[in-house]
Amino acid sequence: MDVGGGSGGLIRAVLAKEPQLSGAIFDLPEVIDRNQELYEADAVLKKCEFHPGDFFSSISEGADIYMFRNIIHDWDDKRSINILKNCERACQTGGKVLLLEYLIPEGNIPFAGKWLDLMMLVGPGGQERTEEEYRVLLESADLEVTNIIPTATEMSIIEAQPK
Repeated sequence: MDVGGGSGGLIRAVLAKEPQLSGAIFDLPEVIDRNQELYEADAVLKKCEFHPGDFFSSISEGADIYMFRNIIHDWDDKRSINILKNCERACQTGGKVLLLEYLIPEGNIPFAGKWLDLMMLVGPGGQERTEEEYRVLLESADLEVTNIIPTATEMSIIEAQPK
């Protein structure tokens, strides 16, 4: 399930590469309504399930994997923990959470995520975080980091599961 999946770019990329999987998009009702024509026009996306909701209230149950791309960085720690606790409650036994985010490296080296950190601070009030800050955040939501996966970009995949 792509949580905050919007127009479906992430879930589409996953399902195009692994067509035997099934997928779902969870987002606000108005976002799903606004993108309905796009979903129906795309052979991959029209096979998805669509779950309208608000991740501050709850997240649909039943997915094996809950993916968040550039979602948690939008919010301060309190709101992020709320979202992640709702995800933890939605996870079935063996369910996983994948956060696709920038991990701010230690030290004073150039890194694109540092600019994004400034934009998050000025815009929605969120922030980019270090690996340790994500570990603490996830721990606060009763989730345990099981893996950090680097990608070909400056983003990383933080894998977690309920404790």
